[in-house]
Amino acid sequence: MNIRTLTAEDLERASFLASHAFRRGGETIIPMERWMSPDRTRIGIDHDGELAACFSIQDFTLIFGEELYPCGGICGVMTDPGARGRGYADALIRRGLEIMREKGQYLSNLWPFNFSFYQGYGWDWTGWYHDVKVPLSMLKSDSEAKKVRLVREDSWDVLADVYRQRASRSHGAVRRTEAQWRAKFGKSDGRERLIFLYQFEGNAEGYAFLRYDSEPHKGTINEFAALTPRAWKGLLGALHNMSMTIDDATFQLGMQDDIWAHLVHWSLESKRKPDAMGRIVDFQAALQARKVDTTISGTCTVEVEDKHASWNYGKWKIEASNGALSVKKSTGTAGVSLDIRSISQAYWGSPSWGELESTGRVVVRNPADLEFLKSILPAKGVWLQDDF
Repeated sequence: MNIRTLTAEDLERASFLASHAFRRGGETIIPMERWMSPDRTRIGIDHDGELAACFSIQDFTLIFGEELYPCGGICGVMTDPGARGRGYADALIRRGLEIMREKGQYLSNLWPFNFSFYQGYGWDWTGWYHDVKVPLSMLKSDSEAKKVRLVREDSWDVLADVYRQRASRSHGAVRRTEAQWRAKFGKSDGRERLIFLYQFEGNAEGYAFLRYDSEPHKGTINEFAALTPRAWKGLLGALHNMSMTIDDATFQLGMQDDIWAHLVHWSLESKRKPDAMGRIVDFQAALQARKVDTTISGTCTVEVEDKHASWNYGKWKIEASNGALSVKKSTGTAGVSLDIRSISQAYWGSPSWGELESTGRVVVRNPADLEFLKSILPAKGVWLQDDF
């Protein structure tokens, strides 16, 4: 099975594959500049003389608190309907893991068509968000709303600063480029988007993106970031003022964003949804990149199962000293055993170690080793506002 790097000549055939993989046969147009973008690695497999399967890796950087980690975003996994069931996707995913490791991308994210499919390859859900449907008239009018104004593209850097501060309180956000920020100001489903900015004494402390839905009098707050209680009040007060044109708006809020602290009512409808799937591509590199509190010291031995990345498989001795982690292969007795899915979730910080234990995802032989792991990989909220 020959896996090759794709070129500009493969675009037409890839567009055909995409139409059946993602659009149920609908026309799919992939711009050439995006197809050949230098931040994407595209590989494929031929069958009967033509491209039969594709796999793409998009380069990203993730924000974990104050740290920045390289990440490979998996996208464009597609196979010709007539060539499915031959193991092409399996081969591409395995090669993709090797490529990400070679590029130093020790973490990977993806948005799945099916969670169980990618769980079989070592990815698992990392964090969640909740949709909360709110009648805007129920939000409280507040004098802080007078400190809110609409912003346009030339203010993207002000929003980016708020975003960076909010992202540093969580794990998993994408470090956006200027181009990604400017794209946020475009139309959504053919409708203009409103971006509200809250400032206090000249300092930006929060923003909200409002999109009109296709259904009359409905809207979506598809990005919301508030750094202070007064920013929450100001933004919610400004959204209350939109109730003359929007009856109900669905807030898409991160794990740590609790609108119930500001409004509780029987008519609120809340739905928790999984966010992206994450995976550690290179266990040793990912752990050694992690900064820990300088007060933490000690060691543990952990056994990792990874069927698709042999370099992760086996026993590892982890040692913490002076705020850094050392990770080396070990022949000692493992105090904790788990698969790559579980350690990946613990690395992101959600679900927590307690949740993993309660579902039998972690085998503990030495409780002290587990306590050490909890100290270096504590539970943390995930805040991810992008997909790819």
